[in-house]
Amino acid sequence: MFEKIIKVDSIEIIGDYKIIQYRIATIVLEDNKQISKTFHRNTIAPNHDLQEIPKEVKDIAMFVWTDDIKSLYKLHLEDVNNSKV
Repeated sequence: MFEKIIKVDSIEIIGDYKIIQYRIATIVLEDNKQISKTFHRNTIAPNHDLQEIPKEVKDIAMFVWTDDIKSLYKLHLEDVNNSKV
């Protein structure tokens, strides 16, 4: 019997703007023994829509992305965009 488990197995908060990196593991079991494991990484920033984000990642984002962090990140993006002109 096969079973497929998909779960967030790693979450990191990076830098001044609290960028969140998370990894999703997909594990395939046959008769309760792991036969395959793959990973997919995602990165989200304070301006990211959280609707499709796993709950445990969303909870962390809502905690670390304070209004101050969101404002600082918005200013950072504006500075980057203005420097390209």
